[in-house]
Amino acid sequence: MNTHIIKILLITFLLTSCAFLGDKNYSFNNIDEFDFSVNEFQKKYKDMTREQIIYIFGNPIISDSFSDAYHYIFCKQSEKNICQKTMLNIFFKNNKVSYFSIEKLK
Repeated sequence: MNTHIIKILLITFLLTSCAFLGDKNYSFNNIDEFDFSVNEFQKKYKDMTREQIIYIFGNPIISDSFSDAYHYIFCKQSEKNICQKTMLNIFFKNNKVSYFSIEKLK
């Protein structure tokens, strides 16, 4: 009888504790997590492969095969609940990151 109660309590604990793990949001497309300066990007991401960039930032919104570029758009909510968009352009040479450009969109 005691082992049956312990098993039920253990199963209940395991099932309810897993529900708390879903509360965290690990979105890499959150502009707050990135310092949008070209110098920081050059230090961290220069010479990374396409696969590594996709692993970090996710699939690009636009991938331009002719100019070997990936384009990402990030949105930051302002105080007035307005989306301030920033476009990150990552350019590749020989399948490795060669340079970045960052532009504010309206």
